[in-house]
Amino acid sequence: MVININTDLNDRYIIFDDLIKLSKKIVYPQVVRKDLFNIWKEKIDYLEKYYNSIYSNDIYDFNYFRGLSDISLNIIKNIDIYQITYGLSINRFYNIKTLFDIYNPNNIKYSPIINSFSEYIKHEFFYNNKKSVEYYKIFDMKLNIEDYYYFIARLIFPTYYFDLFKDNKIKMNYELIVNNINDYISNIKEIFTEIKKRHINMPFIDYVINLL
Repeated sequence: MVININTDLNDRYIIFDDLIKLSKKIVYPQVVRKDLFNIWKEKIDYLEKYYNSIYSNDIYDFNYFRGLSDISLNIIKNIDIYQITYGLSINRFYNIKTLFDIYNPNNIKYSPIINSFSEYIKHEFFYNNKKSVEYYKIFDMKLNIEDYYYFIARLIFPTYYFDLFKDNKIKMNYELIVNNINDYISNIKEIFTEIKKRHINMPFIDYVINLL
């Protein structure tokens, strides 16, 4: 696959529209619908064992974030994964800053397109202090109910916290996360409320908001 990029834009910082354009690129890979529930559950179980063996004497609020992940798992368990929209996406943004970065083949994955949108919102919130990105633009896309439920689950799932253990950065960035987590939860509740306004046949949203 060859994608031409205007070289003048190689250094431009990513905006939400770039992720939408990426998701619309036409590709024809063999679609493999992953068992998202068990993949996420196994990851959490592994991290919990790792945490208990290495950080059991430290206070890093693991149980709180484990609780958030359990809410996500409960949503994922009830999603029809065969209805989730797949396309080109970015799963993490720690080392991805520019338009050139998102078209680097090493950074692109064929996975649920929601991954790009949700992880971008998290990254911008915690690492760039941007508490409002243009998430509402996804409402103009042809997404289905399963995509929106997956979007909700992905926003709740605390990758921003669990990744700290994977990269051994928990001591460095822990305070950044816990000092902003309440604001982040309030922020995604607003997003969920907006989704509910536009999709009245998603009563599960009220249940999720009450759990957070």
